[in-house]
Order: sequence, then C-alpha cells, then structure tokens
Amino acid sequence: MTKLNNLRMNNQICVFGLGYVGQTLSIVLSESGFKVIGIEKNIEIVKKINNCQSNIYEPKINEKLKNQLNQNARIKNNSRRRLKSISYFNLEI
Repeated sequence: MTKLNNLRMNNQICVFGLGYVGQTLSIVLSESGFKVIGIEKNIEIVKKINNCQSNIYEPKINEKLKNQLNQNARIKNNSRRRLKSISYFNLEI
C-alpha cells in the first residue's frame, strides 16, 4: 500500500468554511478518497449542501456533491465532539 493510500484510509480532513474555496476543496479531497468533514456556521448553507444544492456556481457541482455526500463527505453546522478524530484541518475565510 502506498503512503498516499494509507493517508487516505486512516485520516479525516476537516474544512472550516464552505464558500467557493472550501466547498470545491472538500469535493476534490473527497473524490481523491479522503474522508472529509465540512463545517459551516450558516445553517442555511449546510441545509442546501446536504440537499445536494450548492450555494455557489461551478459546473456539475450539485452532481459531485451528491456523489461525495454518499461516500466520503459529511457536512455539519457544529461538530465539536467529532474534532478529536480529525487528522488535518483547513480553514477557509
């Protein structure tokens, strides 16, 4: 098993802020096999994303959201108790 595959299987990445950069980064990381938890303070954005409806424009993003939410990605509004299991953090402002 390569180091990258081992890294993908054994680590979770947390992305804070699901605007344009955070949302697209989360999708790319999830498509690459990482387990991703996205944290967004705006509950309306969280609801939209969890319904596979992005609040940003990017070609095919709603389809990609649907695929990744069913696989490696989770979107939350408040996940303090889950943060202990996260290996890497990324803050998008």
